[in-house]
Amino acid sequence: SAGGGAPWHAPSWADQFKALAPPPPRPERSALVELRTGGAPPPAPVRDAPAAHAGPALGVVPVAEATTMSKRPAGGHDEYLDDVERDFRDDLAHFLKFRSRHDLYSPIFLGVPLPFRKVFKKVRALGGYAKVCEQKLWMRVCREAAGGKDLSGQTSASFAMRKNYEKTGMLEWERHLDGTSLPQDRAPDPDAGKTFEPVPPHVVLPSGKRVRVLWMEPNGESAWYGANVKSHDSVTKKHHIAYDDGTEESIDFGEEKVEAAVDRD
Repeated sequence: SAGGGAPWHAPSWADQFKALAPPPPRPERSALVELRTGGAPPPAPVRDAPAAHAGPALGVVPVAEATTMSKRPAGGHDEYLDDVERDFRDDLAHFLKFRSRHDLYSPIFLGVPLPFRKVFKKVRALGGYAKVCEQKLWMRVCREAAGGKDLSGQTSASFAMRKNYEKTGMLEWERHLDGTSLPQDRAPDPDAGKTFEPVPPHVVLPSGKRVRVLWMEPNGESAWYGANVKSHDSVTKKHHIAYDDGTEESIDFGEEKVEAAVDRD
């Protein structure tokens, strides 16, 4: 070369540039770990671990399993059940030949375990599964299970209730007991012969006024439910009504399809 240095192909050719641009200092391992983990401390090394143990150490729960366990109600929802509900579930589990009530499919309804006994008793009181389906009465079952909670936002509650009645084994038990349901006398229709007209949104109806509310479901389950007006709240603009099946709720007539019985002269 012209400068008298080593030729470019010689192994020492690059050494002449080291003084011009020395290599950067080697970073500490802790700094690299901090960059990779976002500042989290490195995990402590496991020392003297048995070679034959392939799973997590004793007393250590994997993250995924811990998440699942924390979301699973302890004791098969027992902490939410009273003694009567536990006894009912025990009987149902025995019929289905399950080891215990903890093996039952236990769906959640309005944030709590579905009250099996209430649902089963209401379905049979209404004439059984077949009649509840035929007359589209599942919303009445929902109101019984809700225990007074607002169902206005539960647009598919009746469909879900029917599926839960099937999946929990209650339908199978109902058919086993007597083939259909408990016999009952058909109550007379309190609205027979009456004429109903739509209620304007801002009309206030007096206490005792006979109305009917249309419950619409996306799956086609819809029906009129008869009720009586109990009161009106001028602040919330809602009427408090009592349905014929004993359930009560406060609704805004402007948001629901409501009809009132026409007074006869």
